[in-house]
Amino acid sequence: MSGLSRAARVLAASAVFLSVGAGVARAVTPPATTPPATTTTLAEVPGVALTAVSCASVSVCVAVGDTGTEMGAVVQILDGSPQPAVLLPSSSELLGIACPSTTVCEAVGWATNTGGILVTIDPSRSPVIQSTALFGQVEPVSVACATTTLCEAVEPIYDTDNSVVVTIVDGVPGTPQTVAAPLSTVACPTATTCLAVGSAFAPGVGPYTNNPHQVGVDTIASGLAGAPDIFTGYLDVDALACASATTCDAAASYEYGPDVGTQVVLPIVDGVPAVPLVDTAALRGLACSSAGICRGAGGAYTV
Repeated sequence: MSGLSRAARVLAASAVFLSVGAGVARAVTPPATTPPATTTTLAEVPGVALTAVSCASVSVCVAVGDTGTEMGAVVQILDGSPQPAVLLPSSSELLGIACPSTTVCEAVGWATNTGGILVTIDPSRSPVIQSTALFGQVEPVSVACATTTLCEAVEPIYDTDNSVVVTIVDGVPGTPQTVAAPLSTVACPTATTCLAVGSAFAPGVGPYTNNPHQVGVDTIASGLAGAPDIFTGYLDVDALACASATTCDAAASYEYGPDVGTQVVLPIVDGVPAVPLVDTAALRGLACSSAGICRGAGGAYTV
């Protein structure tokens, strides 16, 4: 990632959406005079900044984040209505969550003095937090689940342009695997395969310089990280989603270089990056349906 925080980079013009399908990315702006087909409501969760959300069913979702005093927070969302936040007992922050079933969600983040934490959640029960486990010095920022019992978490180590991949089985973190590529987001298109993607400044190059990024793509098969595919460019990767077992898309942008400010979707086929598709949206999130169509959302910004 660049030295600029995401919050600082989103200087906000307007919300935008993107559809990706049949190899074409196109921006979609809802007509101002046409009411949406579905109703959108906003609900406040007092005192909590939410960073990630995942849905266990059509009516139950779970969001995670932290309070202003850095207490990790878990929020059940029932039929669109957020419930009171459940706080972790120590200074912490939850950064990612995945819900592979109606009764299991895995959330990852960090806690002061203990390193990374894994929070196992049952969104169908109260209290929702069922157990916590420690990753040691690994502090994951993203998690995805291939099955109800097998998940993968990743942490980018920007100082070295390496990453750590940790396989989670039945809520227990396994032995960390070091990957020689920057990986910051992960998705699992099949029950045995996950894909991780990320970007960082090339080795020895600091932020706020007009120098290329190193972009990494790695396939994790049955809990084992493979040899990463690395290429040099100016892309800053923000999100990842998979439409099929072989096709995924990453949302990214050019923050430096001749194409600075250009937003792209990076197709990844069979674990190999393809030519980026230029779009006009600054996407911060992606989701793919089983029909092979991906939807993205974000906001326009000025670099």
